[in-house]
Amino acid sequence: MNRSYHNFVVLSWNVRGLSQSDKRVVVKDNIDKNHPQLVCLQETKLNVVDSFCFRPLMPPNLEALRAKPADATRGGLVTAWCSSLFTLVHHDFSAYTITVVLQSTTSDLRLALTNVYGPADHAFTDQFLSDLSNVASTINDPWIIIGDFNLTRAPSDKNTTSFNSSLASRFNQMIDDLQLIELPLLDRLFTWTNKRAEPTLARLDRAFFTTEFGNIFPGSTLTSGHRPTSDHTPILASIQTNIPKPSIFRLERSWLLDPSFLHSVLPSWQSVSRTGDAARVMVAQVKAARLASKVWLRKHRSPPFIYHNCYFLICLFDYLEEFRSLSLGECCLRDQCSNRLQLFLNQKAAY
Repeated sequence: MNRSYHNFVVLSWNVRGLSQSDKRVVVKDNIDKNHPQLVCLQETKLNVVDSFCFRPLMPPNLEALRAKPADATRGGLVTAWCSSLFTLVHHDFSAYTITVVLQSTTSDLRLALTNVYGPADHAFTDQFLSDLSNVASTINDPWIIIGDFNLTRAPSDKNTTSFNSSLASRFNQMIDDLQLIELPLLDRLFTWTNKRAEPTLARLDRAFFTTEFGNIFPGSTLTSGHRPTSDHTPILASIQTNIPKPSIFRLERSWLLDPSFLHSVLPSWQSVSRTGDAARVMVAQVKAARLASKVWLRKHRSPPFIYHNCYFLICLFDYLEEFRSLSLGECCLRDQCSNRLQLFLNQKAAY
């Protein structure tokens, strides 16, 4: 089998509704800055599921998608992927999932990805677990299953003592029966908060994979992203082989909007001697411009300070909240950062 597979990132996030335009701006920005090749969104709360509705939410490279409508204002799933990396073989909907089988455009890799949103009402938990088992019976490819399961596995998955051992036992039994392996979350304990002054925190968002998938991508890891909106933290599955990814320079069109870019790069292009073979001159000019672009980029890599600082403070307070209650001043500052970030993103979207 050809093992020259591309590494890629899967972003999974319970967005808690996408009906408000301001919220869609925040969600799109958060997807943009994580650069995923596949996106799984849960709880969209949208009844319209055509591509026209979801196209503005996704970066330009994530132009292929499948969506499952919400039941009234409950649920709703979206799975999107980069069509230059994967083509759709087939897809399937179940009561709580979307499954897509994707074929790599650059290798013989074929994989199955299941986007999950489990019921918050545990009266339906057995139905949910049965649904997952039925989905598993249809999978014949390396499989990754990711999303909001709305279930905990152990007392350590919550910051309170209210742990339902019966639900956890049934969840763990299904995982064992399907022979799934959980991808451990490396950088935080919990992925959900009820956003109260003394919050309840829980680990509800997870990623699992089969042994076959793990053998192909042994370097895979799971981390978390920023939570600028929603009560869930997005999780990022970095799917990796042991083959190092080459460093490729790409000119970003957005750099041309910075007045200092051409001022810094054009002198290097023009400094190349134009004597001799035309093709050799062109190659030398491209190399000189590439080097100047890298130098320029090192000095202009950071985003605007207000944008960076707001995200940093939101992330910091989310982290501190896992170990202690935030003070009134800290809660107010986090809210102010969220409001300021929303204002900045609206300005950016208008621009």
